[in-house]
Amino acid sequence: MYEELTKQTGLSKHELQSMQVGWSVKKSAYTFPMRDHAGKAIGIRLRTPEGKKFSVKGSRSGLFFAGDAPAKGQVLIAEGPTDTACLVGKGFSTVGRPSCNGGGIYLLKMLNWKHQVVLVADNDKPGRDGAASIAKLIKDKVSSVRIMTPPKGNDIKDWVVDYQASPSTIQAVIDQARYA
Repeated sequence: MYEELTKQTGLSKHELQSMQVGWSVKKSAYTFPMRDHAGKAIGIRLRTPEGKKFSVKGSRSGLFFAGDAPAKGQVLIAEGPTDTACLVGKGFSTVGRPSCNGGGIYLLKMLNWKHQVVLVADNDKPGRDGAASIAKLIKDKVSSVRIMTPPKGNDIKDWVVDYQASPSTIQAVIDQARYA
């Protein structure tokens, strides 16, 4: 089941399993659970082998994360489930937004003063603008907010997969990122 998606994304089976990726026979698509701030499944994002993305009818857009919601410390906020899986696979506590502007209400409910947030923006205007918008929304609720864009590739997954960015390199770029 994971073979085609690992080829398309460059992610490992383990990284995809950490995000509870499944397969819908009815929709002929991979499934990614979308969750509220407490981890309750509220929707399912679908991705066909051809790359088309949509949601199961009746789904609410939510967050993507592996395991429990992060309790404290550095939390990376990525855009989408595969960027999230990529960062989780590199050992980072990561939550994914459903889009560049989405997930703000759930992030407000999930995050608190114990979190140092790093918004990982895609390398395009909507990605940077969306990260700035989310930063503005949450900055009074958390300990700190930084916005980081990968120095190479379109997004964090491209930088990690195509340019072999290591966890220490990612952290070094985070440490140099500007505060919002």
